[in-house]
Amino acid sequence: MTTQRFEPGAFDPIEGYTLAMYAEVCRALVRWPGSSTRQLETALAEHGLTADLWGRIRAGWSARIADDPFVRGAFRRMYSGEVPTSPAIQPEGGMS
Repeated sequence: MTTQRFEPGAFDPIEGYTLAMYAEVCRALVRWPGSSTRQLETALAEHGLTADLWGRIRAGWSARIADDPFVRGAFRRMYSGEVPTSPAIQPEGGMS
């Protein structure tokens, strides 16, 4: 049996957004399935995001979730609400 190792930096924020913040935005966007671009941009703006920034954040966290079982498990728990996420989503260090 292979032992899984925690990878340093796996939980570092991407573009200032933590995994908890990413999970919270993902949960919020579920309310907008099949939305128009304008509706999606409005929903993202509620979280201080642009479509381009969200694309980079989503790509980064998606890769980590796919590659790291610790990140994947934490995301699942946060997304499901088992582990609370931040009530106020603000990127670390402010908007870039």
